Amino acid sequence: MDVSTIEMQAPVARKHYMTYRRHMKDKKTKQQTREDAAAQQMYRQMAQGRRLLNIADVMRNAGVDSLGRPVLAIARADSKSVSFSRRWVSNTWVFEHDDPPCALRTCEDVHLPLSVLPDAKDRDIRAMVPSIPPDLRPAPDRLKGYFILWDAEWNYNPPKDPFLLRRLQPSGLMFAIVAQWDLTEVERAVLGTMRTP
Repeated sequence: MDVSTIEMQAPVARKHYMTYRRHMKDKKTKQQTREDAAAQQMYRQMAQGRRLLNIADVMRNAGVDSLGRPVLAIARADSKSVSFSRRWVSNTWVFEHDDPPCALRTCEDVHLPLSVLPDAKDRDIRAMVPSIPPDLRPAPDRLKGYFILWDAEWNYNPPKDPFLLRRLQPSGLMFAIVAQWDLTEVERAVLGTMRTP
């Protein structure tokens, strides 16, 4: 999967990160804004060698298929499936994870402005969320803090080449790429036989 990312050499990012951090420790100038906190967190991720992506830009660039379905999908990493639909109350598109059930809507779904996918059709469609290989999988108690981005298979076929992401701000659109892998034919066969819609 080819997506546009935000990248910076780790030493340069570390220098920017340390500037923000030093500023926050200075009692005279300790007035961190939300934007300062977000920039500091992004520089920290890039100092660790991670690439960043703005999910709205990624989705906009990927667009929709001939049926008006998003080309890419995103879901929390602890989900088995994800649905895509329009949320009329907030006037957004939403990638809503189905597992575990979210009756109280306290889960972290991914909301996008309608302008990101202007040609999308308003329908409730569902896709299978890829599994994460054991060597890349976060600990079970931390898994819900991660997301997976992949080429969507809205016919519920197993996906092929996902990214493991970490959201940088609650409900935000900026993510750090933690890992990328290709599912093998064996992994796709297992998903295809063990996960049914």
